Amino acid sequence: RIGYTIGDESTILRTTDSGENWEQLQPMELGSEFYTGYDIDVKANGDVISCWAQVAPMISTDDGDTWTNIIPQSILTQASAGILFYEELSSGREIYLGGTASIYTDDGGQNWNVVQHNVSTSARSVHFFDDQLGFLGGSSATLLRTTNGGESWEQLTSPFASGDVTAIYAFSPMHLLASRGTTASVSTDGGMTWTNDADFPTGYDFALGDDGYLYTAGFASGNNGDVLRSQDEGETWEQFGYVCHAIRAATLTPSGKFFFVGGDGGLVARYEIGLINNTRERSLPVQRLLAFPNPTAGVLNIDLSEQDNFSPVTISVFDLNGRRVLHRQETVSGQVQLDLSMEPAGVYLVRVAGDGWLQTGRVIRQ
Repeated sequence: RIGYTIGDESTILRTTDSGENWEQLQPMELGSEFYTGYDIDVKANGDVISCWAQVAPMISTDDGDTWTNIIPQSILTQASAGILFYEELSSGREIYLGGTASIYTDDGGQNWNVVQHNVSTSARSVHFFDDQLGFLGGSSATLLRTTNGGESWEQLTSPFASGDVTAIYAFSPMHLLASRGTTASVSTDGGMTWTNDADFPTGYDFALGDDGYLYTAGFASGNNGDVLRSQDEGETWEQFGYVCHAIRAATLTPSGKFFFVGGDGGLVARYEIGLINNTRERSLPVQRLLAFPNPTAGVLNIDLSEQDNFSPVTISVFDLNGRRVLHRQETVSGQVQLDLSMEPAGVYLVRVAGDGWLQTGRVIRQ
């Protein structure tokens, strides 16, 4: 229920009711100057970290009412371009990431380590696949990678000829997706080479939900904003939200219940994952699912006789809580069979996607 967003003019917004209402905080510790906030995060213990670039990262232990600097100035001066992002790894390591350097601590700030990136860039995005593998996107299409939890970084091939890497996501150590807000590139060799994806819509802050969808948001035509998701690792996208503001940030709540986006004009918008309707559909023409028997005791047959033989299809099954219980690829041969006998009785949503078509429907597991 408690959340925060950060913006211009030294402003932090706080909600205590899952985004229904927001109150404005303006940390007095920043003085009368106005600063631009880049990142705000809540640690596992509930403390709040804010990053402002022009000033030291700050920590609040009282839900944002008061703030103190967290990194000693003698350490901070070694990161000349300022700190823009914060990450807390499951190992307990805390990393503060800037344009030319990052700073990390393994003991809650008793000792600090400064790592120079050896490349002049301004940080724009960060993503850690696990405690060791992480990526830092920057201006001038710069992309850095660490394989040791931020202790050292190497520069990868640029995903784009120009522009900022506004979002980076790793489906696996080899399969990467990078966005610059208007187009995207895909790598299948860990960032050594990239292929431009001209059909990708836009993207800031990729986030993978418990329902198997990858969520993102960004610019649309006319400086508006699209809110999108993909269930096939970015191959296709569907639009479930649209706002008359340029979107510049997005996040899933830790529970996975809500997807929040933020943008120009002080925009903060909330989408409840379980209630999403594809009101501005980008996806394939939808056909009725041909499945039998329905209800089923466990084994479900899906009729694909009207589709081209030997063409690939992707099958996904979700329960009514949005949890994906089955996901696999098949080759069309008239009919495919699913075994739901290990799943509890109830209603399930089935989605079968092929080349240029989509079947969806509900089935009952008795």
